[in-house]
Amino acid sequence: MEALSWLENTDAVTWIRESTSLLGYTLYLSLHTLGLVFLLGPVVVIGLRMAGLAPRLPVAPLRSFFPLMVGGFVVNVVSGLVLFATAPVGFVRNITFLVKIGCVLLAVVVLRRFVRLVFEGPDAPDEAIETPRARTLFAVSAMFWTLGIAAGRLTAYSAYVISQTVVALLVALVVALLAAVFIRSVLARRSVREQRAPLAVPLKGE
Repeated sequence: MEALSWLENTDAVTWIRESTSLLGYTLYLSLHTLGLVFLLGPVVVIGLRMAGLAPRLPVAPLRSFFPLMVGGFVVNVVSGLVLFATAPVGFVRNITFLVKIGCVLLAVVVLRRFVRLVFEGPDAPDEAIETPRARTLFAVSAMFWTLGIAAGRLTAYSAYVISQTVVALLVALVVALLAAVFIRSVLARRSVREQRAPLAVPLKGE
């Protein structure tokens, strides 16, 4: 703890924490949010594809977003370390913060396995993404990302607020899953009807 206390009270960290300048705490907090957007934006697109909400979206071109995702991850790590340095003793004693870190690390590991399976495996990405293993890996990664992001937002709040938010989050997840299943079933039925629809044959003389 002495090392963390020393880090927290260094001149640079103290300035970042207490300065009213936009180059202080506000800058690193904003970078932390933007890094998360660049990291998870393509993941959301893949999720829409897997949920059947964008069935015609080709998967292979999404590989071009990987450098953007890596950049977002690097920005998140650097800005996160700076934010951690502003109150390290409090963070290491905060269970919610530790849950966040654990979930994010697990999410990254599982997401990397998903990427290897879909984009570096023997099957074409559009085929690999439909396999049960790919769906399982993506679902697990999405679960850890959701828990990690929620825990990160709740780090500064009381136990009561955290418990109420967890309940609301669970309800929202159930509603989102039901909505996704419903939309996918509607799209599947529409596709079946279009395939079964008889071709119009022009009558003689028309």
